Amino acid sequence: MRYFLLAAILAFPTALAAQDVTAVLEPAQSVELRSTVNGRVVSITDLEGTMVQAGDVIAEIDGAVQRARVALTQIAAEATGTVERARTLLTQAEFRRDRLANALKKGAAQSWEVEVAEQAVAVAEADLTVAKDDQDRRAAELALEQATLSEFEIRAPFDATVLDVVVDPGEIVDTATVLVEVGALDTLLATAFVPLEWVPELPKTGAIAASFESGARADVVIRAIDPRVDPASRTVRVIVEIANEEGLLRPGEILTLRDPR
Repeated sequence: MRYFLLAAILAFPTALAAQDVTAVLEPAQSVELRSTVNGRVVSITDLEGTMVQAGDVIAEIDGAVQRARVALTQIAAEATGTVERARTLLTQAEFRRDRLANALKKGAAQSWEVEVAEQAVAVAEADLTVAKDDQDRRAAELALEQATLSEFEIRAPFDATVLDVVVDPGEIVDTATVLVEVGALDTLLATAFVPLEWVPELPKTGAIAASFESGARADVVIRAIDPRVDPASRTVRVIVEIANEEGLLRPGEILTLRDPR
C-alpha cells in the first residue's frame, strides 16, 4: 500500500506541489525628491498622506541670494539706453551721409566726404548690432537666473501622495539629501517569484486570482513575466498590477497569488 501511495505522489507532483505565493504591494510610481541646489530648507510639507497635484511646491530651499541675482539681472536686461543711443547715432550718421550725397550732386561737397560719411553709417550700424546682441545676451542671462531660481522650489512631478517627509525646516541640505518621498497610489504593483510550473498557465488570461489581507479577492492583471528563471529557486519573477482608485489598498500590504494550475 505504501508503495502505491509513493508511486501516486511521484506520478502527480504538481497536484501536491500546489501552493500560493505572497508579494508586497508597492506604488506603481514613486520617487524620492531631492534638491538640485544646496541650502537651507525654509518650508516643506509636514504631513504624510497629503495628496499633491503635479507642479505643487512640496519643499523650498532659501533662495534669497538667487532672487537678488534675478533682480540685478532683470535691471540689466530691461535697460535699453545702449540700444537707443546706438540707434540715434545711426540716424545721425545716415542723415549726414544723405546731406553730403545731395551736396555732392550740387558740387558743394567732395566725394571723399561722402565716402567718410558712408563709413560712419557702417560703423553706426555695427554699433547698433553689437548693442542689440548685448541686450539679447542680458535677456538670456535673466532667463538663466530665473531658471536657477525655480530650482529652489521642489515640485511634485505627478499627482501623488506624500509617503515620507525626511527633513525639517531649517535643516541644511545638499543635492544628495532626500527631502520627500511621494508615490501615486491609484495603481499598485506587486513583484512575486512564482514556481516555474505556473508559467504556462499565466499568459492564457493575462490575469491571476489573488487575495488581500482584508480578505477581499480579485483577479489582478499580469503586467510582466520575466523570461529568465532563477537558477537557485527555480522561480520566475512576475509583476502584477492592481487598480486602487478608491485608495482601499495600501503599500506594504501582503498580496497572495493563487496557484493557477
